[in-house]
Amino acid sequence: MSDAAADRALGVGEILARLGEIMLANAALVAACLVVLTAIGVAAGQLLFGIAAAIPGSVGGVIAHYYLLVRALDRLGLRKAGAPNRFWDFWGLLILSGIGVALGLAVFIVPGLYISARWAVAGAVLVNGDRQVGDALDTSWTICRPSAWAIVGTSLVIIVSAGLIGLVLEAVSGIWLPGLTRAIFQLCAEGVTIAFWLVGIAVYSLLCPGSSHLEKVFA
Repeated sequence: MSDAAADRALGVGEILARLGEIMLANAALVAACLVVLTAIGVAAGQLLFGIAAAIPGSVGGVIAHYYLLVRALDRLGLRKAGAPNRFWDFWGLLILSGIGVALGLAVFIVPGLYISARWAVAGAVLVNGDRQVGDALDTSWTICRPSAWAIVGTSLVIIVSAGLIGLVLEAVSGIWLPGLTRAIFQLCAEGVTIAFWLVGIAVYSLLCPGSSHLEKVFA
């Protein structure tokens, strides 16, 4: 990454605008991930108990996250030609970053969101080249520093929006389709998760040295 990328500070509006563009450009895949992960979560909750109920959704989430990330970067022209499959490295990256974010959330919610923001583009950095997990986390930590609070702000916008949508859907279902509370909660939770994945892609596309050509992609 260039020094310019490390010094550039993004705004919430800029991130949300690019997020919307990426979501529309990958609408079919995003919708498929949302439906499949919601169905897995609901079914696992009905059929399994305890920690076992979280395993199918976690595995499915990692697969969906990796596939969506690779496809979106390919569509944007931001993934190097011939880049190797980094799925197992990606799995390790999610475990390491997840531990760090969880510790931050345990201390207080804001530190967890801040750590997550600093590592927002680690996945994109990893799948785009030959960097190892630690290097990808370090690179993301560096280039996201000026934009960290804007990424946190974007995350809060997503969480609040999903919460409001969930309340509306729950109120409507309570009248017309009672008994769907579990499915609605799962749908909103998966929607927030997928939106966070797309935020990472959006931030990477804005900070990537080759992102100047993206206007052609979204034209």
